[in-house]
Amino acid sequence: MKLLNHIPAWLRNKYLISFAAFCVVVLFLDKNDFFTQLERRRELRELQQNKQFYTTRIATERKELEALKVNPATVEKYAREKYLMKRDNEDLFVISENPDPPGGQRISTLHNKANLTPVNMTDISNISATKDISYFWTI
Repeated sequence: MKLLNHIPAWLRNKYLISFAAFCVVVLFLDKNDFFTQLERRRELRELQQNKQFYTTRIATERKELEALKVNPATVEKYAREKYLMKRDNEDLFVISENPDPPGGQRISTLHNKANLTPVNMTDISNISATKDISYFWTI
């Protein structure tokens, strides 16, 4: 009993002790503890940002698909820009600032709706299919 007399009265309060035990359990020991909740909120924010990115991307892809379905000139433009296709009587010169990524061969193909033929990517050095490519055609 002498030991209990040395502890201040406010620390011997049973309500304070039970509240402190509850806080320890909630903050550290529970499967849904405070730190897990923080991690889940961060992950939720990331997923919401990804959802917003992909919904805008889907909307632009749908617009592009509608343009491809309606206008045959758009099909030719798409084949030339995205898949580096050319007509038989043309020469294609692709100039890129970025080198081709390491790996195997890249041969681009597309349904030949615009009478275009695919360009063999192994014949041309330092090509990248990104947006920084300039295209030149000769007839």
